[in-house]
Amino acid sequence: LEDAVVLADALRRDPTAAGLRAYEAARRERAAFVQTTSWRLGRLFQAESRLVCWLRDVSTASSFGKRQGDATLERLLVTTLPALD
Repeated sequence: LEDAVVLADALRRDPTAAGLRAYEAARRERAAFVQTTSWRLGRLFQAESRLVCWLRDVSTASSFGKRQGDATLERLLVTTLPALD
């Protein structure tokens, strides 16, 4: 849905190929962040090594780990989108 809102806004501003380039530029950083974070979290939470699982569990249970997890989730789930009036 984020992509749809940003694409609609970009094409409303400029309904040409330049509008599509503006959309791509606007989404590149966020898409890269979501993709990289998802890949890293997937590797972390699907680890099979007992040592890695233990380290993951201990670190995520700490107050620092909880703050980091909350900050990552907030960045994944909260974003500013243009208004489509």
